[in-house]
Amino acid sequence: MAVDALIDAGKELKDGLIGLIDALSVLSAVAAIDIRAHDEQGILQETLRVLSQSQDIHRCSIFLVRGEYLVNAAGLGLEDILSGRDGGPDTERETLRFRVGEGLMGMAAATATLQHAHDCRHDTRFQSPGGQCRDDLPGSLISAPIMLHGEAIGVLNVSHPDPGAFNAWHERLLILLCNILAQLLGNVRLLRQMDEQIQRRTRDLSAALEETRLLKKRFEMLAQHDELTGLHNRRFFMPEARAALIRAARYGERVSVALIDLDHFKTVNDTCGHTVGDDVLRDVAQLLQEKVRGGDLLARWGGEEFILLLPRTDARAARMFSERIRQDIERMLDGHAGLSVTASIGVASCDGSALTDPDGHLDVLIAQADQALYECKRAGRNRVCHHDDLPGGEATA
Repeated sequence: MAVDALIDAGKELKDGLIGLIDALSVLSAVAAIDIRAHDEQGILQETLRVLSQSQDIHRCSIFLVRGEYLVNAAGLGLEDILSGRDGGPDTERETLRFRVGEGLMGMAAATATLQHAHDCRHDTRFQSPGGQCRDDLPGSLISAPIMLHGEAIGVLNVSHPDPGAFNAWHERLLILLCNILAQLLGNVRLLRQMDEQIQRRTRDLSAALEETRLLKKRFEMLAQHDELTGLHNRRFFMPEARAALIRAARYGERVSVALIDLDHFKTVNDTCGHTVGDDVLRDVAQLLQEKVRGGDLLARWGGEEFILLLPRTDARAARMFSERIRQDIERMLDGHAGLSVTASIGVASCDGSALTDPDGHLDVLIAQADQALYECKRAGRNRVCHHDDLPGGEATA
């Protein structure tokens, strides 16, 4: 008898050690799950795989709290556990839900305490109002709450076909396992929140960068373009015109400048208002853009004045081109809002081969065109005047 007792004690000790090793193996394997390699669903599935392979568990599942309900998230559904079925497709199992506080699993979530039915067929928690239990119940069932920061976020369910299959050792194992699982879920949710926050901030940063790029592009355009007419402005015109004169000097080409001024434009603004005046300026700018040739340089000089630099154009060609522009402006604006607007154009030309200081001669050329424009105004407006035709003007082309 003593020998038999000793043998039984040794066997019990051996089984206990094996059980301890299995339990430690489960806990170690679950704790080692890499949250960077798995999403929340993958962590749940891997946990159930480790648990079912290492312990004498017939079926297992995890339900997560979604508002007032527990929703199947991984493994077999509770109905499958209770009925002994193998379970349906994932889409069917995911529709299983139970209200928190309902049934054994709901009680585990509501009370934040482990619920253990040692014999489901005789457990009053499974009895109908008439005192009857279902015939398809498993033998044993444990529902362990998954707690995070003092709040139940889900329930781990394990079952076995035999009554009394689980003991206090299994309860402690599942409690420890749920603690580890809760930390994993908390960490992966935190990482997901961080990823979402990073993505949101990245989108916000990208939007801000795009807005900055558009603003920069707009400011660059405004720095070189006239906002009202869309033409280049004086800031753009001057360096480009200087470069054109340098090229003219290098290749011995003639170049001309035309200053275009709308006659009596102040009267337009005073009589019809600045809105109509702005429309007139835009119309003239559009006409000039349509008439200039490739290589010509057009800009709004200021107010109602526009400037044209005409490369490879001598005095005669510049006069003819300017006259066509004057006539087009007169025809286009005749009758515009009851107006008859005309333009005066002063022209000056030079021979690039005679330029000793092409970079500095631009100011001289513009001043000569301005003198010719003044002569147009003095002579009655609505005309073209070349600087060479002024008293004392020199024929430079």
